[in-house]
Amino acid sequence: LGTGWTDILPIFREVISTYDQKVVSIPWDGDMMLTYFRRDLADADGWTAPKTWEEFVAIAERYDAQDLNEDGVSDYGACMCSDATEPTTFYHWIAPLLTMTQYTGTMQGAFLHLTDEGIEPLVNNEAFRRGIEYLRRAQGSY
Repeated sequence: LGTGWTDILPIFREVISTYDQKVVSIPWDGDMMLTYFRRDLADADGWTAPKTWEEFVAIAERYDAQDLNEDGVSDYGACMCSDATEPTTFYHWIAPLLTMTQYTGTMQGAFLHLTDEGIEPLVNNEAFRRGIEYLRRAQGSY
């Protein structure tokens, strides 16, 4: 596309900001959610990086309330921002939910899906309820 926006991630530069090979918008902000895990625990206990939310939650539950760094204080199995004053808290909660509710892709919408018949809510269904339950379980003993 010849934008020269080398400091913008390709997904934003080449997909989200373009239509029909033409730049139609300029990205203002873009967030990438990443998951880190402790390889030493994985190697010692024989598991690999989680590939599903159920695997993620199972690992979080396995280590929740243990003293993993031997400092005398119980640790959490998963560290997810839950501070209401932190602006990014919303993204830590919504990213997992969207992977479950946007089952037809990002054009579907996050909370509502516009169809030819009207508006279909995406928050009162099994996928959303399952997502909330995963997040509740991952929070552990917070």
